[in-house]
Amino acid sequence: MLIDLRSYHNGQRVDYTGEKSVEAMTGFVKKAIAPGVVAVTAEDFQSKIDAEDMFYLLMYRKTDMASLKLVKEASKVLLGTPRIYSSSDSQLLTRLGLSADLDAGVLVAVKEGESNAVKYLSSDKSSTGVESKANVETWLLKHRFPRVAQLTTDNFISIMKNPTQPFIVLAALSSEDNTLQENVALLKSAAKNWEQKEGSDKWVRGAVFVWMDADKWGSWLKSQYGIKKARLPSVVVADHQVRKIVHVLVKKMRGWLITSM
Repeated sequence: MLIDLRSYHNGQRVDYTGEKSVEAMTGFVKKAIAPGVVAVTAEDFQSKIDAEDMFYLLMYRKTDMASLKLVKEASKVLLGTPRIYSSSDSQLLTRLGLSADLDAGVLVAVKEGESNAVKYLSSDKSSTGVESKANVETWLLKHRFPRVAQLTTDNFISIMKNPTQPFIVLAALSSEDNTLQENVALLKSAAKNWEQKEGSDKWVRGAVFVWMDADKWGSWLKSQYGIKKARLPSVVVADHQVRKIVHVLVKKMRGWLITSM
């Protein structure tokens, strides 16, 4: 039986694309109806870092209701994943190595406990003095994934069809290889290096770094990218918006990640 599950909120439709199990679909519904922004205290902040490899933090003055309202509205595009936490405690910004000036609201993408990207919500181009909802939505979609995610059926569509059109840096790894965690760590290092270059090098576009279980998805990886199990690990940099493989690497992943990223 074919099952379609969709969420409608204020005229916005989101199709469920994950696993067709009761548990997975129940989780989708719970996230769809959950609050878009949840307050967090400085005392609870470390527990969020320990439990979640990616989340957003909204910092704003208690009197700045415009920034809070803006982010609550824009958060609907995420459908609950990842979480957006909010606080007016400036020590959290200091903890992330950012200026504690809260004259204007600021969104921070926090990945592995580090400030990954920052979005200031003030705007001289807007009559309201704050960014447009569309711009904030785009920023949220661009930075929503962990530094390195495992590509599965649950997140395949949201990554491969991301409307911000990032490069996809995909590592084909064997889950049975005892160097799996080492290779994932190398991929995270390359992702962090890419993040630092983005914005400073004009050729560096946004990228989502993922790894895929080549033991489970070997046939798909071979048909899509020509990756053969005998030549693992391999890395592909792909631009799916123009159906182009930018670079296929079948030499040792370690050497490429260290010298090329």
